[in-house]
Amino acid sequence: LVQYTLKALHRTRLEHLQPPRSLQGQERMGLGARTAQHLDLVPGADGNPNLFSWMNSAATALGSRCLRQWILEPLTHPIQILSRQASVRELAVEFERAGRMRLCLGQVYDLDRLLGRLTAGLANPRDTWALGQSLAAAADLGKSLARFQSAGLKQAAAALEQVASNLARVAERIIGTQRAEAPFTAREGGVFLHGASTELDRLLDLAENGSRWLVELETRDRAATGIPSLKVRYNRVFGSMDARQPGEL
Repeated sequence: LVQYTLKALHRTRLEHLQPPRSLQGQERMGLGARTAQHLDLVPGADGNPNLFSWMNSAATALGSRCLRQWILEPLTHPIQILSRQASVRELAVEFERAGRMRLCLGQVYDLDRLLGRLTAGLANPRDTWALGQSLAAAADLGKSLARFQSAGLKQAAAALEQVASNLARVAERIIGTQRAEAPFTAREGGVFLHGASTELDRLLDLAENGSRWLVELETRDRAATGIPSLKVRYNRVFGSMDARQPGEL
């Protein structure tokens, strides 16, 4: 499958892929597809009510996938089970703080999908802006998690703090230079904010105010050449400008 993907994308490697790991580990109980179907753990072809659909109120696609994995791979060590329960209990008690965190999570896009598109060279301007927005939200989320006391939430806060410290400049640059309402394709234009690039601002000004620029150029050339009848016009056939006197071919 990896070889097929590399060939289809004309690449030698995919940086976002992680080495495969065994689904059968000592820390988790691996449930087969038939077992999950009989226990109605996740949605199936029969459409019966299931545990995942009843529990899933995640604010992000990442959270939904994580919950599905937890259901299909339940923990086996009592210490880990108690640690996870302590984190869930603290979030339930601090429901107001958890609610603010949920609003922050609403700003996090599907990072798995975004990273896949970025490393495959398929990302569009909306993907890059979504990445910057997600990284900025992750930094705020880490600060909120740092106020909790359970070991699991503190561990998550430390991980997010490391992400924020490593990628804060990336998030700031994306949000500070790119429009939130960027188009799906870069060739449509309108991707970057004014001030992101001096040269880009100059070219955009020429594109948007070309007529005014031609008038100013004509005035300067008349003064420089001493020819008051000199005209500067845009040639639509070749996309270039020409300066000529009346009657001149």
